[in-house]
Amino acid sequence: MPFLQGAGSKGGATGPVEMCIWSPNHELSGGMILGEDKCQSSSGMEVQTEITTGPVAPLFKPAFFFGTGSSLSGCQFVESPVYYKFYDKGVNHQAIQEEAMSAKRVLTGIQPSGILHIGNYFGTMRQSLAMQQEHDCFYFIANYHAMTSMPEPKHLKERTFQVALDFLACGLDPVKTIFFRQSDVSEVQVLSWILSCLCPLGLLERCHSYKDKLAHGLEANHGLLAYPVLMAADILLYDSNLVPVGKDQKQHLEVTRDLAIRFNNRYGENLLVVPEPLIQEEVAVVPGLDGQKMSKSYDNTIEIFGEGKAIRSKFMRIVTDSTPLEDPKDADHCNVFALYKLMATAEEQQELRERYKAGGMGYGHAKQALFEKYSEYFKEMRERRKKLLEKPGEVEDILQDGAARARKIARVTMERVLAAVGL
Repeated sequence: MPFLQGAGSKGGATGPVEMCIWSPNHELSGGMILGEDKCQSSSGMEVQTEITTGPVAPLFKPAFFFGTGSSLSGCQFVESPVYYKFYDKGVNHQAIQEEAMSAKRVLTGIQPSGILHIGNYFGTMRQSLAMQQEHDCFYFIANYHAMTSMPEPKHLKERTFQVALDFLACGLDPVKTIFFRQSDVSEVQVLSWILSCLCPLGLLERCHSYKDKLAHGLEANHGLLAYPVLMAADILLYDSNLVPVGKDQKQHLEVTRDLAIRFNNRYGENLLVVPEPLIQEEVAVVPGLDGQKMSKSYDNTIEIFGEGKAIRSKFMRIVTDSTPLEDPKDADHCNVFALYKLMATAEEQQELRERYKAGGMGYGHAKQALFEKYSEYFKEMRERRKKLLEKPGEVEDILQDGAARARKIARVTMERVLAAVGL
């Protein structure tokens, strides 16, 4: 079925159709359906002939407008995104409403602690970006979280911009989603403090990620210890239903759930939404060059947008066992094959697996096959990034627009929270 999106836009469909307009998290105002029948909305609805409608939705609630017609014109919306979907005539209106109401709010954040790598992409980004068509998605650049390592101010600013470029190049649609810098929504720090006052110290000290980072030589500062509380504030501030996380971060989300339940039990039922984790088991942990989880902290990453000899040399450094070239090899216990699976089709995976079993293929051949697959997989994204790099002002405008939309939702949450705790 044809699909249109946008605010203040014109769209059309040919033939007898029925139109459903829904606004998953925004208020609809001044819209008009033109065609065989007409429908207008402002503070209320004007219904003509056979059009079926509902009242104009309050802010952040779905709105449904049904009617026959072939074009949409003259629409102005308080916020975007607003989605228009054309269906064949005679569609089940109730089914459409259920479809829209089933959409969940999904939140994803990523630190600007360096150039994004394929562990970021396959660990969370790819799944999150795929949800843009189905869910109400929030993406933010977690520059407060990056402060735990006390980066140079210049580097933090540059990396924040680089993350914005990378997200947009990888397919983030700023019309369908809300994309912003964490630091542009100050309410997150207020909620973080309130949650800190509810959080037992032992809950943070037991977090595996904290102990793991200390074991790798990172300084034990308060920000590193309290990281899960700020993460909880990020999630709870926007009434998030689903949070894509890797296996290693599932415990942090359990902290979020624990704090939300504690808050609701103390101050009132359903004040904060208790989120659920979204994990794809096959790609939850992406191996790095040394076989550990791919992480900038371990200096074992492969950048998403690497090019030339420098990036190829990284592929050639991936750790493998010492099985001789002529012997069969175990694909299921090979870091090279684990990465290849992320980018290859099922048929391509099976072909390489058979070459592993047959013997006569060295790990160098497998690494070259992986490098070629990587270059092909990210080619279009690499080209989009180059174009965005030429328009830094547009990238900044996208972030500012996203922050303004995010703040509206954050303020609604904080009004509930502050009233509940007596502030």
